[in-house]
Amino acid sequence: MRRRFSKMMIALIETGCFNPPTNMHLRLLETAKYSLEQAGHTVKVGVISPVHDKYGKKSLISAEHRLALSHLACKSSNWIRCEDWECKQEGWSKTVDVLDHYSTYLQKEFPGINCRFLCGTDLLLSFNTPNLWLDDHITRILTNHGIVCMERKDNDASKLLETHPIVNKFRDNIMMVSSDIENDISSTLVRELVAKGGSAKYLVPEEVNDYIIENKLYKNS
Repeated sequence: MRRRFSKMMIALIETGCFNPPTNMHLRLLETAKYSLEQAGHTVKVGVISPVHDKYGKKSLISAEHRLALSHLACKSSNWIRCEDWECKQEGWSKTVDVLDHYSTYLQKEFPGINCRFLCGTDLLLSFNTPNLWLDDHITRILTNHGIVCMERKDNDASKLLETHPIVNKFRDNIMMVSSDIENDISSTLVRELVAKGGSAKYLVPEEVNDYIIENKLYKNS
């Protein structure tokens, strides 16, 4: 029988483009926090960490706007916040380096904190994609930090957990969380709606929607 998680103090780290941040980005954090606390852990902080401009995605708007949007998205929360470390680097940062940074940085505020990488099943399954992840990076993520993975009905990670040699070896450091609602809201959907002259209202936080309108974002997507 595999051991259960020992009770711990946790920081949830959510990385990505946040182009723009949607209500589902926030809901992912909220659902993970609830599940972890039901299991006896304490979640102190959730960090939204937007990727650097040099990530290279064609549809990516500037970090200046994405940081502003992300700060607005977090404004109503007393535990979720946006951090700009990735955007301030010289280029794109690998996931393991982002987690290493926040693990050290957050220790000053929350001594003994454990940083967990928050992701969806699709990202976890990408560990099987050839040449996408270094084995050393997967090992470091799982041994030094750990993963909280939101399960999605169209992506089953059970085979990966059993067959991937590194994931299986350290699977005790992966906590699977069941989504409480269907996740059909994506940043891509928001951009496409706005580009066609539609409204993002109720798909993103109200202040995020206002900022998109005021700055005429995504009109040329």
